[in-house]
Amino acid sequence: MIERPTAEMRQQFKLLTGYGLPLNSSRHWLRTRLAQEGVPGEMIEAFMGHWQRGAEPWGRYSALPARVVTETLRPTLEKLVCEAGFSALRGWA
Repeated sequence: MIERPTAEMRQQFKLLTGYGLPLNSSRHWLRTRLAQEGVPGEMIEAFMGHWQRGAEPWGRYSALPARVVTETLRPTLEKLVCEAGFSALRGWA
């Protein structure tokens, strides 16, 4: 049983890689790159899951349609995926 999963995971990551990065460093990178690419803050917040109660982008009364978020983010996300060197892998299905 892991008593403190975050601390132990961080320690294991450092042992394996030699780096002491925070476990959420990928989210920091993504948020920073989206902002650098000029993506509006509202779109970044919606994509990252940062919103307050009653302002959920996918909510019934949302003034921010999911289609708008998707169309706004798609070109930048595709660019960042290529920039980072990610590639699609065949799944189980």
